[in-house]
Amino acid sequence: GQECRDTKIGETYTGTVHQTALGQPCEHWSNVNQTRYKDSDFPDGSIQSSMNFCRNPNRRINGIWCYVDSTGQYGYCNAPYCGNVTADSRNCKTSRHGSDYAGNISHTMQGYQCQAWHKQKRYTYFFL
Repeated sequence: GQECRDTKIGETYTGTVHQTALGQPCEHWSNVNQTRYKDSDFPDGSIQSSMNFCRNPNRRINGIWCYVDSTGQYGYCNAPYCGNVTADSRNCKTSRHGSDYAGNISHTMQGYQCQAWHKQKRYTYFFL
């Protein structure tokens, strides 16, 4: 598998990280009663092939995760970013409104491609 992730949510991550960021060991995906995912939800092609590795079969915005017990408790995992994908300070908003942002992220957390600034198509924006 690929030991790094291409995106924050890690939907294509196939590495072998098998513990949460807090050090909790991951449960095998097929041992969990709450597993309601299909083989096609896993980048490995099956639940069985995903073993006890961190994955993101439901594309949670916080990234790759795993179950830590058979009742459905889970935790998020850490895996490094691949190649030109970084989590360095350029790609982080550190001021309230993001005026200091100088990164190159070109997709939303949900995976949508950002529109180029010079395009004139209007979108409706929603702010929280």
